[in-house]
Amino acid sequence: MKYELKMMGGNKFTITEEDKKAIVGKNGLVFIPSLGGLINISSISSILPDNIIEKTEVILSDGLRAVKKFGVWVNELNGNKIDVKHYPELTQKNKDIKLIK
Repeated sequence: MKYELKMMGGNKFTITEEDKKAIVGKNGLVFIPSLGGLINISSISSILPDNIIEKTEVILSDGLRAVKKFGVWVNELNGNKIDVKHYPELTQKNKDIKLIK
């Protein structure tokens, strides 16, 4: 299972089950193998299963960066509304889109 690790500063990372086990109950700096670096445990805001997180910033299949604002998907660059007829991956519970980190 994948998890979303959210830092106090707002950065988000996808981690594995093994990474989560390495973090739980620890303090100070902890090495996260899938990220290839150290994270200060006191800077973690939350660790939640990836399948329950609603994605609000994504990269679509053609590389367009989209943001969900007030329940509507818009182009991150110009704020234009994105028609989900042209991007069906936005209606599939976000399984086929990539989260912007």
